[in-house]
Amino acid sequence: MRSLLFLSTIVMSLSLYATPKYVASIVKTRGSATVLLPGMKAAEQIKEGLKLPSDSSIVTERRSVVVVEYLDKSQVTVGPNSKIVVRVTEESAKGVVNLLTGKIRAAVIKNSKDDKDSFFVKTKTAAMGVRGTNFQTTYNEINKMTTLLTIEGKVAMKKVEAKEMIKEKEIVKALAAPILVQKGELSFVNERLKNETEPVRISPKQYTIIKLNKEFHEKPKISEKEIAKEIVKTEQEFAKVDTDKEKAAKVEGKFNNTTSRFHPRSGGILDINTGIYVQPSAASAYDDKLKVFVDDNAGGVSVSGEYVPPKGLALDAQKGFVASESVKNSEKAVMVNLNNQITEQVVEPKNLEKPTLNDVEDSGKDAYDRYYNY
Repeated sequence: MRSLLFLSTIVMSLSLYATPKYVASIVKTRGSATVLLPGMKAAEQIKEGLKLPSDSSIVTERRSVVVVEYLDKSQVTVGPNSKIVVRVTEESAKGVVNLLTGKIRAAVIKNSKDDKDSFFVKTKTAAMGVRGTNFQTTYNEINKMTTLLTIEGKVAMKKVEAKEMIKEKEIVKALAAPILVQKGELSFVNERLKNETEPVRISPKQYTIIKLNKEFHEKPKISEKEIAKEIVKTEQEFAKVDTDKEKAAKVEGKFNNTTSRFHPRSGGILDINTGIYVQPSAASAYDDKLKVFVDDNAGGVSVSGEYVPPKGLALDAQKGFVASESVKNSEKAVMVNLNNQITEQVVEPKNLEKPTLNDVEDSGKDAYDRYYNY
């Protein structure tokens, strides 16, 4: 009797420390990153092959990358200076990434069983539903900006409250009436905006380089010849945009009164670190071939796809564009213009309900400034 009691005690003790159910694994690492598994008191250095139970936290350092593979073979590449929580939904074990800060690149496998979202991404200001596609998302914890760039396919995006969501029905409910961000398009949202922005196509050059730089390399092993060839392909794709898309692309910073969404100008450049989209100015030219706006004064794109501000300027997540002490007056004028182009991303609008769309269009001022300086 005592032996049976002793054996049952051992079995119960072992069950308390049973191996948790794994939902993903680490398939690649670069640089330095740590992981905190559920129940652990301290984080440990991450290693390839490590199995991850739900609620595992990953933190990457500068120049570091971790590739997480879920059980359905969907992969999430965690960029440098980022933090995520790996999860699955309680009901059907669909993959979930809670992006707490930084950036991720995801390649999601489409679920052949149904036409529902098979993967979800959650930040403190947005939720995304994915049915099989490739996309990149940035969340900046300073300005609470969530930015989504779709590389292939479509991604559903919706502004949400900053709360935990682990039940699938809760996430699906939050994603009711989302916007769909398609290939080459970007949308962003923060706490100050009433809704996520209307999707717009970004700079063909930046989109192409980001598409090629899948693992956030500072110096990707891609030749200039290859990049130039791919940019031509992108420009050809942009040129084939349909009539409705072209009409939408020509919108110059106007607001959709029905959806309460701001429509940035297309052709801008995304600053991946701050999450800020630098849209072309009101004076920028519209390229009828590419069907996007072109602004030569807005800055450039590095070999890694990062935004490069104009000379003498830097982009701060809270302050917007700031100038160095030695900057010239002409460069300060550029700074003022650029800050006008990103107003709603760094300065809280005084009123998100007024003026009406007619007021904006009839104001005689740039619609962007009219709305946010009301």
